[in-house]
Parts: sequence; C-alpha cells; structure tokens
Amino acid sequence: MFESFKTRQFKISLIVAAGLVVLYAILFGPLSSQTVGGKDWVDAFRSGGRGDYSHVVTPYWSLFLSYLPARLPDPFGYFVWIMVGAFLVLVTASYFKSPLLMVLLSYQMNWVLFYGQVDPYVIFGIGLGYFAVKRSKPLLIGVAISLLLIKPQFGILLAIYYFFSSPSKWKTLLISIIPVLLSLFAWPGWPERLLFEQLAVFMDQPPQAFTNTSLDLPIWAGMILSILVLIIPLKFRDKVPVLLATNLLVSPYSTIYSQLSLLSLGLPKGFYLWGFIPWIVAILSGPFGNWRWAFLFPFSIILYYYFLAVKDRNLPEDITSMLKKMKGDGSY
Repeated sequence: MFESFKTRQFKISLIVAAGLVVLYAILFGPLSSQTVGGKDWVDAFRSGGRGDYSHVVTPYWSLFLSYLPARLPDPFGYFVWIMVGAFLVLVTASYFKSPLLMVLLSYQMNWVLFYGQVDPYVIFGIGLGYFAVKRSKPLLIGVAISLLLIKPQFGILLAIYYFFSSPSKWKTLLISIIPVLLSLFAWPGWPERLLFEQLAVFMDQPPQAFTNTSLDLPIWAGMILSILVLIIPLKFRDKVPVLLATNLLVSPYSTIYSQLSLLSLGLPKGFYLWGFIPWIVAILSGPFGNWRWAFLFPFSIILYYYFLAVKDRNLPEDITSMLKKMKGDGSY
C-alpha cells in the first residue's frame, strides 16, 4: 500500500498539499471571523471535540478524530486537522493510482480543506477497506467500516459490501462496533440527540444550502436501486466506484464535495474534468448555488463501469464458472 510513497509524483504532490494546507491556515483567521473559513471545523468538529454538540451532524465517534486537534489553539488545530486529512487523501488516491495533482487541485478537495470537513478521513476508509479485503484482514475491514459510516450518505453501501467480503464477519463486526460503544460511553444518548435535534434542524434547511447533488429519489426507489447494485456482479475493482456513485445518487443528502471520494479512486483521466468544472460554476454563480446537475458525475461512473462489464464480460470468476456450467449441462 505504501510503495508509491517513494515516487516523484507523490513527493511533488506532498509539496503541493502542504502549500494548500499552509495557505488555508494563513487565511483561517480573517476568513473564520466572517464565519467562512474553516466553518465545518469550527462549528462541528472543533466545537464537538470541546463539548458543544449543537452543530454535530455526524455519528459521534467522528469526534474521536477531532478530539486532540480541537484542544489546540487555532489556527494550529485547524492546520493539524486539514494536514492529516490532505495526507490521508493522498495516500488513498496514490493507492488507487489516481492523478494526484488533479485530485489536489480539484474543487472538491479544496472545499474539504477550506471548510475543514471530515471527508478525507472517510475516504481513507475506502482505501483501507479495499486493501484489507484483498489481503483478507477482517480487523482492518472493521476499522474501514467505522470510518465509512461517519458519512453514510456516501459510505454505507461500500461498508455493507466490505462487511460481506470479510473472511471473518464476527471479527469485523466486533471491531466496527467498538467505536460505537466507546462513543455511547463518552457521550451517552447521542443517537437520540443527533436524530431528533441536530439532524432535524439541519435537514429542515433549503436543499441548496446542502449543495445537494442527489437524484432525490423516494426512499423505496433508492433502496431497490441500492440492493440491485449490491448484488449485480462486478469485479471488485469496479464494484467500489459503482457502489460509491450509487450511494451519492440515492442519498437524500449528497454534497458536491463528497464527490472527492470518486476522484480518489483512480478513474480514467476524462472523469477528472468533474473536479474542475465546479470551479467555473462556483466562480460564476457562487459556492452555494444549485449543484443538482452534478449528479451527472456519479451517474456517468455507473454507466461507464456497467458498459465495460457488458462489453468485456467483466464478471467475477465464480459467476463466469456458473454461467459456463449452466450453458454446458443445465444442471446448475
């Protein structure tokens, strides 16, 4: 997983990432005073780490990640938070052989750094889970699932898939529930508070405020589509982007910046235009305009990988064997 750290591309990308982190840390003071720079960091993850949960809209085990940086004075705490996040995105994108500079310069990457979002930590869970499934490491799969479920709006389908891919589901389950139990011990009653206080107020705001990119499907339609994508066979490498893309489409809350998860997956180069088109849109109409059109990115991912599967008969070996057996004697 760490072989690419020695490459020239990774070293240059580290320098660029460090430059972005330093830039946003310098801007933090004057911009945060206008409630712009580092807003998600200040309102949710720093405040939550310090005991104010009024704006926390993620499962509370996410606060274990921000607990130590939250105790540092800003802008240093913010600097540490986004520095670690930028590194984790680079590790994940490098593992999947993504064009690192295109990922770093994408609108989505700069959004999560500027506002101090938790998405980079969740994105690391994608790569960690992929690595763990391929190497049959159920404990690491459990850690990955815990990270993915911090943002169920794009991670839950992949978490389910990783779980059922685990060679020892009870070990994976045990590890994945430990953060939940610890969070219940640290913050008793948080699920009720999250569901009926924070999320209720949060979801009552206009959809544009969420930079929503989902298809806004009825829940029953989203569930049917999710189940179909989970059970339709694809090679493991292709299944991951398809599950993430589907999750982004069917979730009632799907943001433009969470599409960074797709950009981190080593997609064909043409797809990285979706990291730069939003820059133009934001310049012309502002960052909090209507992003509904951006559903085209995850939608095109699904079409592309299923097209490849049909064109190249890109099916898992066990499915291929089953089809051959059915054709041969009809007894399967």
